[in-house]
Amino acid sequence: MKVPKKCKVETLTNSIMNTIDFINICFRAITDNDPVALESVVCDFAEFCYKETTDIVMDEFVVEFLIDEMLSNKFQVMDEGYKLLMILEYNWSAFEKTAKAAILDAINMSYNSYTDPMAWFVLSEVLGKYYCSRESFNVLKNLINHSGDGPRSQVAYALEQIIKHSNDLTLRSESTLQLLNLRSDRSIVVRDEVETSLQRLGIELGS
Repeated sequence: MKVPKKCKVETLTNSIMNTIDFINICFRAITDNDPVALESVVCDFAEFCYKETTDIVMDEFVVEFLIDEMLSNKFQVMDEGYKLLMILEYNWSAFEKTAKAAILDAINMSYNSYTDPMAWFVLSEVLGKYYCSRESFNVLKNLINHSGDGPRSQVAYALEQIIKHSNDLTLRSESTLQLLNLRSDRSIVVRDEVETSLQRLGIELGS
C-alpha cells in the first residue's frame, strides 16, 4: 500500500460506524492471531499524518481500545501485534494531549511484556521520535531499570531519537549520558545496540 506523504486535513476523524468497524475488526484479528487482517484494517483506518499538523482528532473509543489491548496478555504475545501499534505513528498528530499521556502510561506498563521484538522497536521509536519529551525520557529510564535484555536493547534506539530530534539541549545531553552509560550494560545484546546508535550519531554529528 502506498502511503501518502501529506496528511489529509479534515475536521472530523472517521465516522462512528467506521470507528466501530475498526475496533471490531482489530479485536477479531487479535483474537484469531491474524496479523494480515490487523495490518489491513490499520492501513485502511490510518490518516498517515504522522507528526504533521492536522485538524483530525482521534476518537476516544479508539484510544480506549488501544490502551486496553496494550495492557492485555492476548495482544502482548500476538505474532506481529506491532502492526496495531503502528497507528500511534501513522495518526500521531490526531491524538490529543490527554490521550498521549494515557498511552505513555500504557507503554510504561506494557513494554516489557511484549514477546515480539518489533513491538519493542515500534514503541521505542514512539517514545524517542514522537514523544521526544522529558516524560518519555523518564519512561525510558524506568525501562532501563526494569526490562529484560531484549526489551532493554531497544531503549538505545529511543535515546538516539531524542538526541537527534529534541530541541531541548538539557534533555539531549541527559539522553546522551544515559546512552553512554548503557555501554557498560550487563547484556551484550544491549551493548551492541548502544554501539550501533553511537556510530549513527557519530556519523551524523561528524565526530
